[in-house]
Amino acid sequence: MQKLSKNRKISNDVKFYALCKYRNGYSVSSIVKELNVHPSSVYKWIKTMELPVDAKAEDYSSSLGKVSNNNSSVKAFNSVVVTAGMNELETSEYCHNNSIEPDELATWRNNCMNANDPDKELDVKELLKIIDEKNALLKEKDELIDKKNQELAKQTKEIQELEHTTA
Repeated sequence: MQKLSKNRKISNDVKFYALCKYRNGYSVSSIVKELNVHPSSVYKWIKTMELPVDAKAEDYSSSLGKVSNNNSSVKAFNSVVVTAGMNELETSEYCHNNSIEPDELATWRNNCMNANDPDKELDVKELLKIIDEKNALLKEKDELIDKKNQELAKQTKEIQELEHTTA
């Protein structure tokens, strides 16, 4: 087991994430392994921190990469799991909100799917096709956002004109 750093600062989001996991039946040892923290830290958080009743681990999981010794693999795995049930537009929005390139997520997903099959080679053509589809969806999303912003600007102008004429 790797030696844990005594001087690192752990964000409250990570602590709340640990508390959510604990509240949902995860053992302290599994939380310690996932976050690479000392067990006494987790017990201290359990004893001293209050967590909102409706809190969920997902609410605080964005800070996980800051704790792990292997930030990129934790981020990759969490992203693949979180986006597994999303449609393409939701996945695109998730990537945008989390500063992840869609092709990066596609690579992570492909690597996860092939992790237990060392003989299977990455199908680059299929991966490029997925990337192109994701980029097309992002472009479509941007166009929809632009259109909505134009409609909003038009409605705002109409409201201002109405307010001016009634004043």
